[in-house]
Amino acid sequence: MTLALVTSLCLAGESVSAQDSPDFGDNTSRFANDGECDDPRFAGPDASSFQSRRNEGHDAEDCQAAFEDGTVFLRNTIFVTYDGVEFGTDSGRFAHDDECDDPRFRGRGMATYTQDENILADSTDCMAAFQAGTIALRTSFDEPYTFDGINFGIDSSEWANDDECDDPRFQGTGMAQFLNEENIEADASDCLFYYRNGTISLIVEIEEPYSQEGILFGIDEGPFANDGECDDPRFVGPDMSLIGGLSDAVEKDASDCLAGYEAGRIFLRRAYIAPRMVAGVNFGDDSSPYANDDECDDRRFIGDGMTRVLLTDANIMADASDCIAAWMSGELELRTPITEPLKFETITFGVDSSDFANDNECDDPRFQGLGMASPPLEQSNIEADATDCLTAYQQDRITIRNAYFSPVTYNGIDFGDDSGVWSNDGECDDRRFIGEGMTQVLLTDEHIRADASDCLAAYQEDRLELREEITRPRHYDGINFGIDTSVFANDNECDDPRFEGEAMAEGEPLDENKKADATDCLNAYQQGRVTLISQAAASGTLYDGILFGVDNGRWAEDGECDDPRFEGDGMSTTVLLDSDIRNDATDCLAAYQDGTITLIRPN
Repeated sequence: MTLALVTSLCLAGESVSAQDSPDFGDNTSRFANDGECDDPRFAGPDASSFQSRRNEGHDAEDCQAAFEDGTVFLRNTIFVTYDGVEFGTDSGRFAHDDECDDPRFRGRGMATYTQDENILADSTDCMAAFQAGTIALRTSFDEPYTFDGINFGIDSSEWANDDECDDPRFQGTGMAQFLNEENIEADASDCLFYYRNGTISLIVEIEEPYSQEGILFGIDEGPFANDGECDDPRFVGPDMSLIGGLSDAVEKDASDCLAGYEAGRIFLRRAYIAPRMVAGVNFGDDSSPYANDDECDDRRFIGDGMTRVLLTDANIMADASDCIAAWMSGELELRTPITEPLKFETITFGVDSSDFANDNECDDPRFQGLGMASPPLEQSNIEADATDCLTAYQQDRITIRNAYFSPVTYNGIDFGDDSGVWSNDGECDDRRFIGEGMTQVLLTDEHIRADASDCLAAYQEDRLELREEITRPRHYDGINFGIDTSVFANDNECDDPRFEGEAMAEGEPLDENKKADATDCLNAYQQGRVTLISQAAASGTLYDGILFGVDNGRWAEDGECDDPRFEGDGMSTTVLLDSDIRNDATDCLAAYQDGTITLIRPN
């Protein structure tokens, strides 16, 4: 035992004995009798978070009560050294809270947040945790370090000393969540600490093919080996990878799969090894990630036993157990492509000539419902996906669109039919309308009268109205939006160069569209999708030393000057408002140049 240790322990013993009868002082502090000990000589759960020297010896009743209850302690003011480690004193404000707050240490006995101000200032807590083995001094390795025959490397990783082991050669509760190979032998301090504590262990890879109970588990090879999940698609169970297994991981994830198998959390698929034949039909094996989910995922079949999700060729002959079970119970039969036009309940379903035929989704745009493919639905699929559409129709998963065949008229408005590729998507795509029920994408003429159901529903819910071309200047929010004379008016994009924002047309805006695309720009402005360019709003017409301003007034460009700074025959006969000052430039300048008005107020 070192002399420093003997001295510190003796002095600490004097400090402990002194705690039997401390001098608590008086109650002259302004914080006396507030239920907290404000004397900075004490620390502990009942000590105030904010202590000042001026309260030393002046909060007797609070401190004595807490001291006798064991919820405060006299701070250790003697510098403590133990086992060659300097622990310091108890001068920190978090001393005696049963957590080590000194950031020089690490481990589960540490406080969640530590600060440099607590270095050498939490001796009692830190020494207790150190002696209990729940903390250790932080280390940093500049040279490769080997322990227990394992080369832990150095601390060169960007994640070194973050209290998590980032070296993917290890496994356990002390590991980081995301691991990569660049941290191999590059996080020595973190990994060594948790290895010594027994919270991580070295992964032992299986390099030679391994078999048990007649099952060849193989070796550990590939990017997903030793990740805690079995990726071998021959198995099924709770410890399988979320994606269900990878075809290239067969016999290449031995450690993970063996661990899951021995724990009873994965099992060998019943039909993986040998393809199965039933009634002359080759059902294949159970290699699909969706095998053994009680639904047949093989798109060669049709019936109530089929899955309701989109089927792909990858599941053909790869879901044997599920499909055989459904077949034997009469819930499946082999699909037979329809080559002659099929008619059912007066509806012509057609044939199976579509590229998307027999994919378990109806692609014929004449129908709607849960059994439909996602839009857009091509016109070429009309009467070309008979099996899928008939099956879904008979299962009540789709219905015929009435609007597809019969144009709809409501309130005198011809809504047309549902022949558009974006019909029945919950948004109106007919550019003749305007309002919150409209789609936000660019509209073209091909959707006019071709989205009846969507547009009629939104119209009846007061979420849109029929567009009316603006033929007189439209003012809103002090801005003159003009009229709809542009060739690009009512195309759902703002073409007026005075604005900017996400709803603007692509390319450089043309001056000829200034105040000529009112409906589009006003709609986008009200939706917050365009704003007036600041310099355009601030600039104005200057003539003959008079700033005529801009045309943002409500009555701008109506042939009369509404600016109250002027008077004369060219003035409006209505009440003049100060809000029109410098906001009727075109009208006032024309009248001024004609000599029908003069300036009567300062510019």
